[in-house]
Amino acid sequence: MDKVSKFIDTYGAVTIFAFEMIDELEDKQIGKMVYVNGLMLNNRGINSPQFVIVEEHDTYQILKFVLAGDVSKQADFIYKNISVGFFGKKNEYLGMGVERNV
Repeated sequence: MDKVSKFIDTYGAVTIFAFEMIDELEDKQIGKMVYVNGLMLNNRGINSPQFVIVEEHDTYQILKFVLAGDVSKQADFIYKNISVGFFGKKNEYLGMGVERNV
């Protein structure tokens, strides 16, 4: 069972924000983005565990931020937190989706 499925089983849903990376990001930069997003959410009273998936494709990378539960009501706030963390690195926002237990 993969980590996304475990999160869905544990929290009932996950919210995923996906970005296509045009510029490369180092693991350290991604870690900082996750940390800052977590702090900002916590400051707003949202305690949602999260992790990042980096999908490697032939000519590009997809960066997915996976947050526990359905936090889609906070989508704009979360998108802004993540976007600030790119620090000018070029990317394209692919969208946000919620996956649930069925």
